[in-house]
Amino acid sequence: MSINPGGKCEYTNLLYACATCNEAKRDILGLPDPCEVAFHECLRITATGRVQALNQHGEKLKQVLLLDSESNVRYRSRLMRTLDALKKADAALYREYMSFPEDLPDLRVKRVPENRKPDGATSCYFALRERGILPATY
Repeated sequence: MSINPGGKCEYTNLLYACATCNEAKRDILGLPDPCEVAFHECLRITATGRVQALNQHGEKLKQVLLLDSESNVRYRSRLMRTLDALKKADAALYREYMSFPEDLPDLRVKRVPENRKPDGATSCYFALRERGILPATY
């Protein structure tokens, strides 16, 4: 944001991240643009909670955002084991935690000054639910 304060609400300038990663990337240039690069093609989370870079963009994200720091791996691994245990012990409670919210917004009715991804509204989670193809959980 301090590099381009005017772009703080511009979609192409945003990168969804946890608070720790958000703070780490605050003033860093050169991170892949999430509008141009599909992050699922860059990174994979292993069963142990470690991050595996799948390409140069993934390696950049992993290094810059400290995705594989010991504290992040420990936290991620604990969360993954907790969710796995919950899924086995109480499937209904697991679905409650991991399902999409009932009040998903209908992005098709939103009007913004400039929409650089107008087709995104047809594939938003609300539209997927409406078409009956939204998965039960994340």
